[in-house]
Amino acid sequence: VDSFPPAKPNIPKAIIDSSGNVTVFWRKGKEQDILGYRVFRSNFLNAEFGQQSKTAVADTFFTEQINLKTLSKKIYYKIAAVDMNFNQSELSEALLLEKPDVMPPVPPLLQSTKSTIDGVNLNWINSSSKDVVKYVLYRKEKGKQKWATIAVFHVTDSINSYTDTQITVNMLYEYTMIALDESDNESLHSKSVYARKIDNGIRSSIENIQTETDRINKQVKLVWDYPHGDVKNYLIYRALNDNRIAYYKIIQADNNKFTDDDVQINTLYKYRIKAIYTDGSESKFSKEIIVRY
Repeated sequence: VDSFPPAKPNIPKAIIDSSGNVTVFWRKGKEQDILGYRVFRSNFLNAEFGQQSKTAVADTFFTEQINLKTLSKKIYYKIAAVDMNFNQSELSEALLLEKPDVMPPVPPLLQSTKSTIDGVNLNWINSSSKDVVKYVLYRKEKGKQKWATIAVFHVTDSINSYTDTQITVNMLYEYTMIALDESDNESLHSKSVYARKIDNGIRSSIENIQTETDRINKQVKLVWDYPHGDVKNYLIYRALNDNRIAYYKIIQADNNKFTDDDVQINTLYKYRIKAIYTDGSESKFSKEIIVRY
């Protein structure tokens, strides 16, 4: 009676897809009396390997489906040859197979917000998942459906706070955040937080002021672009030569232009403009505009 087992097989090979379908394949031994091969699996290299094939596999491959939604990211396979007398060889060396990552990371926690005149400052606690590579911060006006991406932070940046300045005063905003791992799996959205930018009554300054000197009609003309609603008046400030600039005229906000017809030849004029809103708030002073008439 043959009591000698087949030779120890070489390490098998394997492939795995994103659904957990595994195919283990190997090269058949040289023995003429090989009945087939048994396939063994373990989640840990130093743990006991359990037989996965119910019988000896006569072919040179074995397929199964495994659960990918587990904490272990690795799986190990060994095979053993069995002859016609059911003598089993030693187990092969272990094949290491990396599981596809289909587990989303734990979401970050938006911890606190602080409203300031500059914007909304947000602080968060990073995800506890070890394979997170970046975070995405979203914002929308409360009650709206569409989220806007406002910032992306990589783990290597070591950032846990951000100040959102590109927002409108007194508008209530909703913020949320997600984490993404090395396999681009997205976490659930963090719990939303709400905040608004504090209104200190100061609006942005008037820019793009154009000037024109009309020597025939003895005028200096100012034209500007200020695409902000609810402006009631514009205050014009003026200085001559080296004098200190002071309040000069108030005009209605119907047109973004002003004509100064009280000018003298060979005089240096300096102008600054400020917008006054219907709610009493004011813009910052514009930059000084210099006109030599």
